[in-house]
Amino acid sequence: MHIGTDTTDNPISGTGVSTSMGTTVRSDGKHTMSTAKTKSIRIRNGKDNASECARCGHDNGEHAYTAAPKPNQTRTRYQMMDRSFARRCVETTYYMVNGGAYICAALMRVNRAVHEETAHWLYGTHTFDFGCDVEAVRPFLSDLSGATRRLVTRVALYKKGPWLYDCWSDRCEWRTMCNYLRDHAFVRHLQLVVQAGRLSESREWEWESDSPRELTSKDVALLVDIRHDTLHWVGDIIRLRSLRGVEVIPDYCTVPPPQTSNMFVFLAFSASVNTGFVEFLSDRLQLAC
Repeated sequence: MHIGTDTTDNPISGTGVSTSMGTTVRSDGKHTMSTAKTKSIRIRNGKDNASECARCGHDNGEHAYTAAPKPNQTRTRYQMMDRSFARRCVETTYYMVNGGAYICAALMRVNRAVHEETAHWLYGTHTFDFGCDVEAVRPFLSDLSGATRRLVTRVALYKKGPWLYDCWSDRCEWRTMCNYLRDHAFVRHLQLVVQAGRLSESREWEWESDSPRELTSKDVALLVDIRHDTLHWVGDIIRLRSLRGVEVIPDYCTVPPPQTSNMFVFLAFSASVNTGFVEFLSDRLQLAC
């Protein structure tokens, strides 16, 4: 299996071809560095509407919601909780947000041979990047035929930190998404961008004596097994038995000094994304395969 790590900026925000430096865990247990290029198709909730997007606080129109379906629209519409503090329930559907990208659906309908060839290129050679919009995963894959869904083997997800809109609905959506991938999808490779936290340099000295230590793979395993609030989502990932490769990419951001035990654990986990967490995933997914 392949476990990749990268401390560069979050590639989920880019389009087209992204490059990441990874660590490959070979069957003999040795680790080697590798650089991989992936072509991604970015799927998000809502539609590209800059004015609405400015009101909800997101860039590039990725989270502006529309209540009315377009004429002849065949995509599944679904309910979700929006990203505002009000946590409104809205109806939306999924959209491709790659800048300047265009897919000629008419070409795929010329005949069966052309459809099979273009479908293999479109669905089988791209990573489908859903970012943090995990609500879109199930509707998108459900709208595909069984044969086409089998071609989707690469998925990218972004896991937000516990201090941003962390509520019960987010946990339910994450678990629902993972359960669907486990029971109805054929994902072999997962790119997992994990939002991690660290103190600002000006505050690190204040917490130097009390700073959380890095977690070992056994520490991570214990926290996952007891379903600790900070790592409840990891238990859903390791149940994806079809996975053969996982690329873990930490996305570090500055957080305030911890005031709760959960934030201490989160900072310890953040310091261990490239070490203990990667080793834990390697061990658990090998057992699950």
